[in-house]
Amino acid sequence: MKVFIFLLTLLSFFLSVNLKSQITWVSQSSPAVGDVHKVYAVNSNLVYAMTDFQIIKTTNGGTNWFVTHNHVAHGDSAFSHWSWPTTEMCYASIWWRGGYFKSTNSGGSWVYFPGPSGPRVTGMQFMINQNQDTVGFMTYRYSNGFSVSTTGGRTWNTFGVPGQTDIESIYFINDQTGWVSGYPGIFSKTTNRGFTWTTISGGGPWKMIMLSENIGYGYSSDVIKTTNGGFNWIQVSSGLPGSYFGTGLFFHDVNSGWVSRFVDNGLFKTTNSGVTWVQQNLDLQSPWISDISFSGNNTGWCVGHFNDNSAMILKTSNGSGVTPPVAPTLISPPNSSTGQSLTPLLDWDSLSSATSYRVQLSLENTFSSTIIDSSNISIAQYQVAPGLLQNNNLYYWRVNATNVGGTSPYSSIWNFRTGLVGINPINSEIPETYKLYSNFPNPFNPSTLIKFDIPKQSFTKLVVYDLLGREVAVLLNEQLNAGRYETTFDASQFSSGMYFYKLETESFIDVKKMVLIK
Repeated sequence: MKVFIFLLTLLSFFLSVNLKSQITWVSQSSPAVGDVHKVYAVNSNLVYAMTDFQIIKTTNGGTNWFVTHNHVAHGDSAFSHWSWPTTEMCYASIWWRGGYFKSTNSGGSWVYFPGPSGPRVTGMQFMINQNQDTVGFMTYRYSNGFSVSTTGGRTWNTFGVPGQTDIESIYFINDQTGWVSGYPGIFSKTTNRGFTWTTISGGGPWKMIMLSENIGYGYSSDVIKTTNGGFNWIQVSSGLPGSYFGTGLFFHDVNSGWVSRFVDNGLFKTTNSGVTWVQQNLDLQSPWISDISFSGNNTGWCVGHFNDNSAMILKTSNGSGVTPPVAPTLISPPNSSTGQSLTPLLDWDSLSSATSYRVQLSLENTFSSTIIDSSNISIAQYQVAPGLLQNNNLYYWRVNATNVGGTSPYSSIWNFRTGLVGINPINSEIPETYKLYSNFPNPFNPSTLIKFDIPKQSFTKLVVYDLLGREVAVLLNEQLNAGRYETTFDASQFSSGMYFYKLETESFIDVKKMVLIK
């Protein structure tokens, strides 16, 4: 047992070292002054950050930052919280003065509103509900005040939360169901937009993220988790150094998330619901991290300040710690092949590192328009459906691969040409047995007729090979009803010589030879 525990500890250590070495964080240059205490990544390019008196913005992934709102002119209080119900709409609350600023044009201009109650806003959240109404919630320090607006902040109703004396945080998963947490250790839940509350004792988080009505994470003196809507919380910070955590808390899903601590390099990641955590090597001098936001599994931001109180904004482009897959290798239909079926099976090599694939097929090698553009394919092949391709057309196709670490480049571009003519039934007679007939004429130049019998519905493949056994044309690769068929093989693009054609079904295979003489 001791040996097992030692090996498990050793494995965790190596995994930890490996993850540290893979994830890199790069300091960003910005006009931010002092502590940067909020960050919100809309996508990998559009990111907002907040200091006490500034809201700054980048539209190119951090290459350039500019101030979109400066609160210094009002001078009586600092920004405390914000909420982004849409990409364009932002609410930014004021701590001591109370009230908030609102922008509806991505920070281009701002309007001040007095707010529903007194100063010291401790929580604010706005959302667009299914009726397209902008619903907002606010809480305050040193009170049990809870305010709700269904008019985008123009009017408010304020209610008391029973048992609360000092509300610290708020989180709603929709416009009806939400939680507030306060001091000392009071946690309350509503399912009717705050009209009534259920009080849950036993200690709640100072800050929380609810991923569903049941599952959520938060922190008090430790990182904690609930799986029953906040009625019970368990510690999931075992093994983390220290016990005082900052405001940085972000989760991609129920398994993977981040938390920060007010110490040197105090950024930690979990990929197993908090069972284990990996400290990030930021390679910086004593950063204090206040907030974390990701636009995907890889591109993320953390903000705060250094010991000298200078602003800190860090960016990672490989936050998953997983290497993206390489480009797939195409297998079939063979590149530059002709005579392909109208329903070919696109096949490529399976990558153990890939979780899904994307395939594109087009009449143009630039793929400016596509006939097929299908993603989230779980296996390394794609069956082209009937009715998409036409006879005697040249088609181009390519594939890329994706995992949590990112997406590979596209594969090499291959092409194939469909057959000059289709597979034609000869008559309505149903044959008794499978049969592949000798082609006529034989020898031939440049085309020849191939006939065959199918006694029952079968997935049928008719392929032409050269003398070395290489596949040079697929005349048929699809489901056929019982019947007698014929097709023309055009060898205009082939050199003189002996060729073989093979008919294959689930229960029958036959091969015959033919001679092309030019």
